[in-house]
Amino acid sequence: MTGAEAGARGATILAVEDEPLNRRLLHAVLEPAGYRIVDAPSLAAARERLREETPDLVLLDLRLPDGSGLDLAREIRTTEATRSLPVLAATANVMPDVLTEAREAGCDAFLSKPISPGALLAELRRWLPARAGQ
Repeated sequence: MTGAEAGARGATILAVEDEPLNRRLLHAVLEPAGYRIVDAPSLAAARERLREETPDLVLLDLRLPDGSGLDLAREIRTTEATRSLPVLAATANVMPDVLTEAREAGCDAFLSKPISPGALLAELRRWLPARAGQ
């Protein structure tokens, strides 16, 4: 484990992703790096998880079976408890209009699908502060 990854030990990531294979990949890459992953395969599940606890970061698929991830990004930005959470959009559609809409909805950064493990870890190090003492 690198020093940067060790600094993230204990950080909780809400992974809003409907594809089981993508969720398995996230667990395989992030858990060994010290991250705790909370899965949400739908908007409804993500809303429930956010009621249960506040993660340190949201990794958000924009296309979900029960709606657009952009709706959740907007809700996160308008809710006091989650307003400052980093939201990283994960999408295969990186057309400029989609990225603009995502940024306007409150997404802080974008990861192109399929997600590169190196790019994902780099973005997490960028958005999650080191956690001293963990």
